[in-house]
Amino acid sequence: MEGGCNDDVDLARNKSDLQEVQLMQQYLKKFGGHDMRVNLFGHQYDAPFGIAPIGMQGLIWPHSPEIRAKAALKNNIPYILSTVSASSIERIAELS
Repeated sequence: MEGGCNDDVDLARNKSDLQEVQLMQQYLKKFGGHDMRVNLFGHQYDAPFGIAPIGMQGLIWPHSPEIRAKAALKNNIPYILSTVSASSIERIAELS
């Protein structure tokens, strides 16, 4: 973005706030691994993010809603079907 609204007041505030953040290095510290799993609506997913809805994606690439739904299932991440999808919710439910 090139600028902000209201005379760039919030843009300047965001910039100054970000400049206050300092990262602290922790060299030679034992790494205990990581766990990005998250529970969402009673299901445990492997990551705290998923595939967002894209309207009419089937016009861009044939069967893309199905392809994306299969990828989400394979990687155990959430998939959100667009309300203006080229595929029906019933078709996507068949894949899972």
